[in-house]
Amino acid sequence: NEGRDLRYFISAQLSPGGQFESCGPQLFEDLAALLQLVKRRVARTSEGTDVASKQLRASMEDLDQAVRNLRKEFDETDELLRGCLQEDLDPTDPMRFELPQEFQRAKVAFENTKMLLESAKAEYKQ
Repeated sequence: NEGRDLRYFISAQLSPGGQFESCGPQLFEDLAALLQLVKRRVARTSEGTDVASKQLRASMEDLDQAVRNLRKEFDETDELLRGCLQEDLDPTDPMRFELPQEFQRAKVAFENTKMLLESAKAEYKQ
């Protein structure tokens, strides 16, 4: 390993040209989003040693509330979209074809997020 540590090896394997380059960018993006929620602080103890502490900036309850708020806003916007689509619009308007599909994908994403959150809450309680 030429004196390099594990971080170098992982980075090399996940970067372009590495064995796992196809999933590397997504992994780095996901980790960046996750690590933004961690507050890090270095403090000196009374003995004079440095101690690192980490604290989450958000809780499961915060995430649950944020998902509920987004879902409520989504549902309201979905109702507006349905009302607009019932109006006598140009049948060739791309809005008639594209937006319902996008909203359906978003609805599936919300359901997946809700399941992940419930799963995480159940795992956290154990």
